[in-house]
Amino acid sequence: MATLKVQSVAFTITILIAVMSETRWQVAGDKDCVDGLGILLGCQDSIVKDKPPIPPSSLCCQAVQYVGMYCPCKLMNNEGMDHLSPEKLVSAGNACGKPLLPGTKCGSYTVPPA
Repeated sequence: MATLKVQSVAFTITILIAVMSETRWQVAGDKDCVDGLGILLGCQDSIVKDKPPIPPSSLCCQAVQYVGMYCPCKLMNNEGMDHLSPEKLVSAGNACGKPLLPGTKCGSYTVPPA
C-alpha cells in the first residue's frame, strides 16, 4: 500500500513539473498540449505500465471527452512518460467514446487495423 502511494505521488509530481515547464510540452506546429496532461493525470490508474488493466474512471472519461486524444498521445513521447502505457491510453480512449483511427500513432504505439 505504501508503494502505491509513493508511485501515485511520484506520478503527480511528474505531471506538475511538466505543467510548470509547459513550453517543453508543446507539439511542434500544434496548439499548446498542456490540457492533455489532464487526461494523463485523470487516467493515471488506468494507463500505468506495470499495473493490471482497469477500466477508466469517470474523471478519466470526462477529461478524454473534454480534451480528446490527440495531445495526450503526442505527450506520451515526452521525457518522463516512460512509466505510462500508450496502448492502455488508447484503450481508455476507446472505453470513453473517443477511439483513434487505425494507423494512428499514440506515443510509441500504433493503433492496429480494426
